[in-house]
Amino acid sequence: MAHANARLTPVGRLILCQRIAAGRPVAQVAAEMGISRTCAYRWWARYRQQGPAGLVDRPSRAHHHPRRTPPQLEAQVLALRQARKLGPARIAPLVGLPASTVYRVLVRHRLHRLSVLDRPTGAVIRRYERAHPGELVQSMSSSWAGSAMAAATGSMAATRPSTGPATSSAPAVAGSATTMSMPPSMTTPGWPLPRSWPMSAAPAAPGSSAGRGRSSPPTTSASSEC
Repeated sequence: MAHANARLTPVGRLILCQRIAAGRPVAQVAAEMGISRTCAYRWWARYRQQGPAGLVDRPSRAHHHPRRTPPQLEAQVLALRQARKLGPARIAPLVGLPASTVYRVLVRHRLHRLSVLDRPTGAVIRRYERAHPGELVQSMSSSWAGSAMAAATGSMAATRPSTGPATSSAPAVAGSATTMSMPPSMTTPGWPLPRSWPMSAAPAAPGSSAGRGRSSPPTTSASSEC
């Protein structure tokens, strides 16, 4: 990636090389692009060798590290860290390395914090990590969501006890109260539950037992008053 003060980006380098390939002088094109002739020749040489692929930024990391800590010493540092939970200052004299080098080794292997180690066993604890956020999120179709909601509503209505009187499937007889059942809600799972309540009672037949329990006020006729 080009730095903030770079004169050329990969697109600008391609324009530079195209102008030089058209036959224009390198010094003139370099002056137009605001760079030196040395820089222009360098990008032109890469373009001739690799084409447009040679105009991208290269990593600045060295291919060879002759003074890097030997793998045997790194293994000793890691073993002391996991077995004895020692810090860089205490590991350094045991392996014959500076404390700063021991710390860089621990950082390279992600063991510079004791929180990543299991205290009793010293095993490395790796948290659940994914490559990018939302990697495990799956798309859910509307039909599947509707069937799942219907199943959840039915299961909750079946398991939750009803507080109202039980609904009877027997036909209503004369003189008894008529009941009506309300279906469960289609929006809120499990509420309201199926319940029944009494409606207005039918008028009792003359001489039936439905009205015997009531006491009616005494009535007087006009002939008795006289």
